[in-house]
Amino acid sequence: MTTRQQAVLTALDEQIADLEAKLARYQPLLEELAQLKRVRATLLGERLTGGRKGTLTTEAVLGVMGQAARPLSPLEIAERTGAHGTVVRSHLSRWQGKLYRRESEGWIPLEGTRDRLDHVG
Repeated sequence: MTTRQQAVLTALDEQIADLEAKLARYQPLLEELAQLKRVRATLLGERLTGGRKGTLTTEAVLGVMGQAARPLSPLEIAERTGAHGTVVRSHLSRWQGKLYRRESEGWIPLEGTRDRLDHVG
């Protein structure tokens, strides 16, 4: 990565962190929305993509990414999986460059990610 690319990446990371901090005040509403969606899914007998609050699987993340027509933000993934936003951000950061890639609009899976799942610990 060039010095210029690193500078741009640093600026983007700062802007993303600033926006996530601003959105954090909405986290209780997002969590309530996710809970209501889980209750609705339970009432309809639908299978939930996420586990209990705080638990997140690679399969759940790939599932919501695969259903999306565009890259997703960590908060959108959290809402759709029922996991906490902090857990999603940690998961994405842990597997960045191995399973996922961050683009300017959000996160996407790397090509061939599903094929590499057997090798993920």
